[in-house]
Amino acid sequence: MRVGDVRTEQWVAVGIGLAIGVATVSTVGYLDERLWQVWAALAVGLTTASGLVFNYGIARWRELPEAERVGGRRDAVVLAALVGGLLVVALVPGFLRRESHWRGPALVATAFAGLVPAACTMLAVRRAARSPEVSGDGELADWLLRRRRLLRGLLSAAGVPIALATLALGAAVQLQSDMVDAHRLEAAQAFAPQTVVIFGGSCSLVVALFYVPAVGELRQRARELCARLFDLTQVNDGPALLSRIDDRIKSEMLLGADTGLFADLQTGLVVLAPLLASTASLLLPH
Repeated sequence: MRVGDVRTEQWVAVGIGLAIGVATVSTVGYLDERLWQVWAALAVGLTTASGLVFNYGIARWRELPEAERVGGRRDAVVLAALVGGLLVVALVPGFLRRESHWRGPALVATAFAGLVPAACTMLAVRRAARSPEVSGDGELADWLLRRRRLLRGLLSAAGVPIALATLALGAAVQLQSDMVDAHRLEAAQAFAPQTVVIFGGSCSLVVALFYVPAVGELRQRARELCARLFDLTQVNDGPALLSRIDDRIKSEMLLGADTGLFADLQTGLVVLAPLLASTASLLLPH
């Protein structure tokens, strides 16, 4: 079914994300706190964005040829089970202590659930890149360019819920700090400021674990293609060798064979650079 040009199923993921966000922020016990509105807006934005990222990942998955989607259902089941397992592990301690600290784990689980289709697509690209089903060098170059563009889009999309989750946690930390100063919360129950850096870095690492192997395989195939098209070993004339080297360097740049992984992550994960700066300010001596 479609509503206009949008599939009805796409509204389901966004609606579920929005409902989880509203339920989370409306059941806290400090609605009158100064920073509640900030945290609530970020939390609802996080869960809603997770629904949008889920749809984006599904759309990119459907763009892959059928031959490249083999094993996707298994990957989705495994990743969904991991998200569910992490949620249970996070909730059990609070349940045993009869505490209702379910909101944070629910927000994080929603963010990770939204990333499952994107992660499955990255895994599929990695598998396909090991032995692309193409008939020639030109078709391989086209395949590499399209798959690299796809991965970049997925990385940028995955960075949105991570950034919002990190900002929401930062707002929660500041909110708790204000409550501690007002003697409405014990200091031992509040998050430490370093938690924001650790959380954001851990989430970024999770995304990198899927993105880096996939883009690494593409980079390796690109280097092999450039080496084959612009072989330097058979050229002995100086000017011709320089021309061949220049052509090879240009081809590597166009195919992304010379781009560093860290540069990719900094560009795609908008939260990574601020996290590095925050880490430096927290850990380096003043």
